[in-house]
Amino acid sequence: MKSTLGDIVKKLPDFEEMLAIAQEVRDLSLQKLLIENALKTKESDIYKEAMVNEKYFIGGKQPAISYIKSAYEHGGFSGELVQAREELAKVSAELDYKKQVMSVYKEMIGIFQTLSANERGVSL
Repeated sequence: MKSTLGDIVKKLPDFEEMLAIAQEVRDLSLQKLLIENALKTKESDIYKEAMVNEKYFIGGKQPAISYIKSAYEHGGFSGELVQAREELAKVSAELDYKKQVMSVYKEMIGIFQTLSANERGVSL
């Protein structure tokens, strides 16, 4: 089945839909940055706590930074960072998806422009 330019135009995203996706990308980007900032703050607090609280000392000495990184940085002292990391993963995946949708929409418009120019016999 051969599609006409009219058929293709009906399949193109409208600008309102593209603007809505752009807004979602902005909102998701902000949400991602805020989660990352909160995680960095909590990670910093974990390092501080591990370096001053004797509860986390090993053999009476402060733990090595490499030990803190491998033992506590990802999950926290008792898993308190896991939920935030899961939320970050979900937001990141949704952000990537929305960016891909926008990219596909741009490609669709580019293809339409090419076909339209070809139909008119004009090159872009």
